[in-house]
Amino acid sequence: MRSFFASAALLATVASTATAQVTLSSSLGPDGGALPGQTTVLNFNNCASPSIVGITITGGACQTTSVSGQYAQPWQSSSGGGYYTTMGPYTSPSTIVIDFSTWLSNNAFNKVLSVSLYWGSIDTYQNLQVLDGSDNVLATIMGGSIPPANGNQVNPSSNRRANLAFAGTTQDDFRKLKFVSTQAAFEFDDVAIEGVSRGTVVPEPATVTLLASALGMLGLFGARRKRNSTQA
Repeated sequence: MRSFFASAALLATVASTATAQVTLSSSLGPDGGALPGQTTVLNFNNCASPSIVGITITGGACQTTSVSGQYAQPWQSSSGGGYYTTMGPYTSPSTIVIDFSTWLSNNAFNKVLSVSLYWGSIDTYQNLQVLDGSDNVLATIMGGSIPPANGNQVNPSSNRRANLAFAGTTQDDFRKLKFVSTQAAFEFDDVAIEGVSRGTVVPEPATVTLLASALGMLGLFGARRKRNSTQA
C-alpha cells in the first residue's frame, strides 16, 4: 500500500499574511500520478512541445535521457517519456519558472486548491517556490524538508510526488512555480493541478472539521435516544 506523509510544520518561509498557507505532503516513488481531484497538465512526453496552451515555461530544458553528472530521469515516473530539468553551469542558481496564469484564466479557475509534481532525486540544494502573478514568494519548499534528500536517483525515498495544498489567500493568489537549484539539476515530471471555478464555494478546513464534529455529536445523541427508548 502506498504511504502518504504529511509534513509536521507549515512550510511557508515567506508569507505576507497569516492566511497565506501552503502545506506539503509527499508519497514515495514510483509515481502514482495525479492525486484525486487533480488534473495532470504537464507530462513532458513530447519534448518538442513540452507545454500546453496557457502555460509557459522559462528556463531549463526538457530531456528524455539521463546524462551522468548532469541530470537524471525521475525514477519510474507515472508517464515515463520526457521530464524537465534545470540546466547548468551552476556558478549561480539555475531556475525554471512555470506560469499558469493564462491557463487558469482560460479554464475560469479563480482558486487553486493544490498542485503536485513528481520530484526526482531530491536534494538539499533544491527549493521550490510558490509565486503570485507579480513574482512575490508565497512559500518556499526546501528539498531538505523531504528527507533523506540525498540525491539518490533510484531510491523511492528521494523520488516522490510532492503535493502542495493551499489555504487562505494562497488559493486566490497562486500563479507560478519556480524551481531553484544551486549545485546540480532539479528534475521533475507530471505536474497536476486542482482548480476551482468561479462561484464555487470552498469550505475552510476548520469549517469542515466543525461540521464533522457536529454530525458526530448528532449521531451519538440519536443513538442515546434510541437506547433510552428501548430501555423504557
